[in-house]
Amino acid sequence: MKIKFPITLVIGRFQPFHKGHLNLVRKALKRGDKTIVLLGSGDQERTAKNTWSVDERLSMIKPCFTPEELGKLIFLSIPDYPSNEAWVAHVERVLSQYGPQEKKSICLIGYVKDETSYYLRLFPQWSFVQTEKFCKGLSATDIRRSYFEGSPPDPRYLPDPVIEFLCDFRKHKDYQKISILLSEDIKIASRVAIIRG
Repeated sequence: MKIKFPITLVIGRFQPFHKGHLNLVRKALKRGDKTIVLLGSGDQERTAKNTWSVDERLSMIKPCFTPEELGKLIFLSIPDYPSNEAWVAHVERVLSQYGPQEKKSICLIGYVKDETSYYLRLFPQWSFVQTEKFCKGLSATDIRRSYFEGSPPDPRYLPDPVIEFLCDFRKHKDYQKISILLSEDIKIASRVAIIRG
């Protein structure tokens, strides 16, 4: 039988919230009495990487869950910090409001995909459960890029409420601006790759 924890924790930027994220949060719900979802980069201005505000992300995420699931979920925004140490200290302060910080009390649920998942290793004092690869290593970066290049949201990878949000967001005044920013970022990355290659 799998151990149940008072608190399970999921950390992500969820830009956008895809079916891999949904699977992750549902696993956390099964393992915890309460599940805290920390939305990273909560203080950032809109950019090609930080595309949606916390409120916009929550309007995509919350409709993906049943009322019973929402009753066990706590959504919190966390800002970025200039150092890992300051960011970890902030996360620990936030979590301390919900109970003791012992290994048996908190379990971080995550998927170590690549070097961008380093933050999952910053909390050795808590239990950690690694989830399996979902949809061949689904990437929010790839989904975001495809969306801002004009492709329709893909129902293989995105929950229906997220598709609805993304279709509506195409009418937002910032959609075109982000598309241009993303296009410029891709050109810069290509130039850097050529110089390094």
